[in-house]
Amino acid sequence: MDARNKCLASVFAVLLFPLSLTAQWVQLPEPYGGNPQDFLVHGSSVYIATDGDGVYGSNDSGATWTQLATGFIYQRIFSITDMGSDLYAGTGWGVYRSTNSGANWNLVSSGLIYREVVDLVSLNATLFAATTVGVLRSTDSGTTWDSTNAGLGSRKVNALALRGDTLLAGTSSGLYYSTNGGSNWIVDTVGLTNKDVRCIGSNSQYIFAGTMGSVHRSSGLGSSWTKRTSGLNYTGILALSASEGLLLAGTLGGVFRSTNDGDSWTAPNNGLTYKSVRCLLKYGGRALAGADYGGVFVSSDNGTSWTVSNSGMTNTTVRCLAQIGRYVVSGVYGIGVFRTSDEGQTWVSKSTGLTNLAFYSMLTFAGKLFVGTAIGVFTTADSGDTWTPANTGMETKSVVSLLLRGSDLYAGTISNGVYVSSDTGKTWTQRATGLPSSEVSTLLSVDPLIFAGTRAGVYYTTDGGTNWSLRNTGMTNPEVRGLAVCGSTLLAATYGGGLFVSSNGGETWTAANTGVYTFYFSSLWTLGSSVYAGSNDLHASTDFGQHWTGVGYGIGGPNGGVRSYLVTSTDMYVGSTGRGIWRRPLSELTTSIAARSPPAQTRYQQSAHWVKTTRTRSIQ
Repeated sequence: MDARNKCLASVFAVLLFPLSLTAQWVQLPEPYGGNPQDFLVHGSSVYIATDGDGVYGSNDSGATWTQLATGFIYQRIFSITDMGSDLYAGTGWGVYRSTNSGANWNLVSSGLIYREVVDLVSLNATLFAATTVGVLRSTDSGTTWDSTNAGLGSRKVNALALRGDTLLAGTSSGLYYSTNGGSNWIVDTVGLTNKDVRCIGSNSQYIFAGTMGSVHRSSGLGSSWTKRTSGLNYTGILALSASEGLLLAGTLGGVFRSTNDGDSWTAPNNGLTYKSVRCLLKYGGRALAGADYGGVFVSSDNGTSWTVSNSGMTNTTVRCLAQIGRYVVSGVYGIGVFRTSDEGQTWVSKSTGLTNLAFYSMLTFAGKLFVGTAIGVFTTADSGDTWTPANTGMETKSVVSLLLRGSDLYAGTISNGVYVSSDTGKTWTQRATGLPSSEVSTLLSVDPLIFAGTRAGVYYTTDGGTNWSLRNTGMTNPEVRGLAVCGSTLLAATYGGGLFVSSNGGETWTAANTGVYTFYFSSLWTLGSSVYAGSNDLHASTDFGQHWTGVGYGIGGPNGGVRSYLVTSTDMYVGSTGRGIWRRPLSELTTSIAARSPPAQTRYQQSAHWVKTTRTRSIQ
């Protein structure tokens, strides 16, 4: 191992544990998975750009991964490249550079900030960035940028690639190329039956363009394109990897392979359990595929069979958490249900019988565990060992929130209102009169009322859900993601308008954002006299929402934030968007929030009846 690789190995080793902490929150080591967006080989190491959890690196050909995210303000990473010894990452917040193998990152984006960089390449000491406003170029290692779009028919640039010293750009109006470092672009679309070019590949003989319609092949720039789709059943092409004798295409239906430059395709996909493949890499004798939610898969036989290779990658989205008996159970979106009995240090997959892995909500009742999915409710009576559908009366309804009220179960759906079951989920009846067709993101029981937080505001019912009415006065943003009650104060979390409070049962609302540094919230819950609001960060209030304090910076992830929570007798767990599961002892939380005297209780006619009951534990 040379000196540089020794340094890189030590970087990975040093970063393995410090990056798992945010204040006193501990990021749990499993379940593994992620949302890879791009691969890079740099020296003897492989890097992955992820959507939500920064960059990961591997110095053992992808067998294990280490997070390399120090310095990222925004951890949605869409592209990664190198220039010389430096690494560059394209994000939704500009371009970052690392001069020490990914150990630290710095923003280098004058003239580029706030622009989403979907692809990066380097050519002759010059960086090129693909954005929604065209191609931008930097000749000073990313410090400053200028537009270089002369001749481009579309400024929506999806992909960049190199063929020798020629720069290629895939746009929404076709493929363009430049032979003078991007100063001028030449259109090359003859024969393209679909001009929305999403990815580009090439070998010594051909250039390949992946579009939302098919794979096209050209024998050279300026030549006509021909469609190559024999055996290619999925025509939305997300990624291409072209080498001599092997062409791989990543699609929504898995990886297709061709050994004759696209003349015919097959899709064995053995072992590829997650089929939406967004990036590909041919690396030595191996192929790597990055799949949405499923993480990284590795093939040693040119794409015939695949093995998951996610050790160390916690770029997962956890939309629901629950406890049943001695187990903590998590619904990892797109991956499966997992349970742990050792405070999250090890997790065991428990998904037998689940025919849909899009998890939104979870609830325990009468010794059973219920989970809401994109096709309805499933239940288990053996702590997750086996699952069965519990959907009679509401088949194929996406259940995004669950509520227990007495012995009745309530299920909030995406577009069909609320369903109620009085027989532990065996049968369901729709109760949606007065509700909008928008998503019922959260449900809250405050006797004798039930509240529903929807994308169109807060609704309530006094008759168990038979009829619903709107209670929105004063709420300037109607997209409600969370509801909670603390004392006689009702609180609402919105996505875009921040937090609101009501002292009269939701009849009127007042904004309550003092101390918060975002207006995008995805969850809300109470613990004793404290209220917690989940966004990219976690906020807490001890005075009924009048003032808020940050108690978990960055743990929620950048694309939706903290989605779920669970409070046990000793710990609080939160599930994030793209950053896995975090845990913190309750003893630390009760002492970390600055104590404030609560305001005088506002008189409310029905306050004596406001009894907090079990509420939904997940908000989409």
